[in-house]
Amino acid sequence: MTQTAQSLTLEDISVDYGRGPVVANFSVHVEPGKILALLGQSGCGKSTILRVIAGLLTPSAGSVHFGATDMTLRPPWERNLGLMFQSHALFPHLTVLRNVEYGLRPKKMAKKDSERRALEMLELVHMTRYANVHPTELSGGQSQRVALARALAPEPRVLLLDEPFSSLDAGLRERMRAEVAAIVRQVGVTTVFVTHDQDEALSIADMIAVMSAGNIVELASPRDIYKRPRHAYTAAFVGGSNLIKGELCAANGAWRFKAGDTELAIREANLAAGPAMLAIKPEDVAVDPPPECQHRFRARLEEASFHGPNQRLVWLVESLDGKAIVSRTVNSQRDFRVGDTHEIGWKSSDAVVVEMDQ
Repeated sequence: MTQTAQSLTLEDISVDYGRGPVVANFSVHVEPGKILALLGQSGCGKSTILRVIAGLLTPSAGSVHFGATDMTLRPPWERNLGLMFQSHALFPHLTVLRNVEYGLRPKKMAKKDSERRALEMLELVHMTRYANVHPTELSGGQSQRVALARALAPEPRVLLLDEPFSSLDAGLRERMRAEVAAIVRQVGVTTVFVTHDQDEALSIADMIAVMSAGNIVELASPRDIYKRPRHAYTAAFVGGSNLIKGELCAANGAWRFKAGDTELAIREANLAAGPAMLAIKPEDVAVDPPPECQHRFRARLEEASFHGPNQRLVWLVESLDGKAIVSRTVNSQRDFRVGDTHEIGWKSSDAVVVEMDQ
């Protein structure tokens, strides 16, 4: 971990542009050297939070701390931040080396020292041989590496990444996010990145803050966000869970979930008894399920679509009040036909009880 890595704390941040709050009572703590993803749809407040951290926007209420230092009213140039944008924002008239050196200007280093530091950063991102090349001669992935080197050059307290991979094509995007994550972890800088891409957040972050309408819906590890969500919004947004409305109840020390005339045994529940939803990921729904799938239903196939390595199947389940259940079969050679009837099901351990959206 770098010596400059510090914790980041946002406490009760609110932002109001005069038409109502864009962000309200937003609080989060990021441990030194950890990566936090702000995940959500456009307009949910992700970029607003990033601007508050950067000092580009003063919050209506709340505070920003780097370590024990209150940075709420400090201007951007006093925060020692690393910034990386989706456009990369490289200067076309400067060489790669001079672009990286530009990130060191606030430190007012001697020329030889800034050049040495810039070359160290280019070596870190495997771009040393392009030091004297201009950005117009670089590919998208190469430009991104240079932008990252420039952001890391001043040994920032916090690194901010704003949709850094959205301008890249699919294959390069996947490769670059793995590279960037590895470099950021090697450096050990506390990082916040904004994204609407759930795969990106799941593969890179230590913690994910799922956002909606200016608030954190859920804050947890990538594994818990995906496999054990606590809210219906999170379950649907991350992984596209099937959601079944019903009632959670306890009897004789065991949890049961009632959906219409159907009653299902539940392994565990973190909620109080009452209205709730049952969330099941499409990949956990088996067609003609094996005996270990305790939740089983007769269903009619309504839709079938081919997606390369998997098939997406939509089933109508009459016993669940005509609920449509989506399954995803991986590398299946079976030919499913619309109108066919099969049994579908899932393990009770794969069914998660989640809070209903308000």
